[in-house]
Amino acid sequence: MSENMKHSTHQPSLLIVDDVPANLELLGSLLITQYRVQAVTRGEQALALARREPHPDLILLDVMMPEMDGFEVCRQLKEDPRTADIPVIFLTALDDDLDEERGLRLGAVDYITKPVRPAIVLARVATQLELQSARRQLLDRNAQLEDMVVERTADLELARGEAVQASRAKSAFLASMSHELRTPLNVILGFAQVLEFSPRLDESERGHVQTIRSSGEHLLHLIEDIFDLTMIESGRFDVTPCMCDLNGTLQTLACQVAGRAEEAKLEFYFRSTGDLPPVTCDQRRLQRVLFHLLDNAVRYTKQGEVVLAAEASDDAVVIHIEDSGPGIPDERMQNCFTPFLQVGDNPYIQRGPGVGLALAHGVIRACGGELDIDTSHAHGTKLHVRLPR
Repeated sequence: MSENMKHSTHQPSLLIVDDVPANLELLGSLLITQYRVQAVTRGEQALALARREPHPDLILLDVMMPEMDGFEVCRQLKEDPRTADIPVIFLTALDDDLDEERGLRLGAVDYITKPVRPAIVLARVATQLELQSARRQLLDRNAQLEDMVVERTADLELARGEAVQASRAKSAFLASMSHELRTPLNVILGFAQVLEFSPRLDESERGHVQTIRSSGEHLLHLIEDIFDLTMIESGRFDVTPCMCDLNGTLQTLACQVAGRAEEAKLEFYFRSTGDLPPVTCDQRRLQRVLFHLLDNAVRYTKQGEVVLAAEASDDAVVIHIEDSGPGIPDERMQNCFTPFLQVGDNPYIQRGPGVGLALAHGVIRACGGELDIDTSHAHGTKLHVRLPR
């Protein structure tokens, strides 16, 4: 007998079913020292006792009995959910292999033939009770785990709801702040433009005003980017689709970036067939995010080149932006489109507020396109913007 059984406060109960009183007396005297024993001589009595609470822990069942034999008793026990899990050991004079096979098929856990050997009966009863105890412990543990899973799932649902609510609150706050900041900033920019052309300013003062205006415009663009990004996150981002002339848009971008590349002592190449078909998108927002991507390529490339290229296929126009900068490590690629996150020490995405790639990804997707990043080559980064025709 296992240590678990020895130290258990629960004394197992056995139900012995045999129509011969002498057999009941023999088995009862053998088992009574270790177990609580009940004995009956008829199958109907056995079923009634087995269905009553508390159920017996094990049933020793004879086969040859009047009115209802042991096979029928076992069948009814296993069909009843209240008694299906009670282990049944057949203890019978029938020693034919077919009878043993029939008993095991009905769900019995063991089959002992008479005349019985006390040591064998005790050993097999103890083994089946230990197995039954282990099964019950496993069921109890599974029930505990299921309760834990239900509780943890409820906690996760609560946490998810709180996170969604916090995200919505953050988006609402950023959207409100973006609106509140743009109002006074537009006034500042307006007066800066007025002062810039004032005849009362000398060249030094005019330069200071121009610095104020350019810094204010940069801040205004940043606020607009954050506003768009919060709208994308909250699912309220609306684009204004129109037929976009990519040829003119890319030419304008190339002119803007070429000067920046020259100042950074970089080579800049613009490659396009010049006969790109028009695409339907939000042209103003698309031009802005493409400029951000090109500006990042120039800003974080210390030496080498930046390339802007475009090509048309049967169903799309693909814009390529390539640089010879430090690139993005593979282990950090999964965070590239995460807003407000600066990833590690990679200068391509470390500086700034952390909205560039996230905003570009959101805007391009809102326009029905795709933004992919390719870092399979040795150095630098390739961005591919695919816009459906």
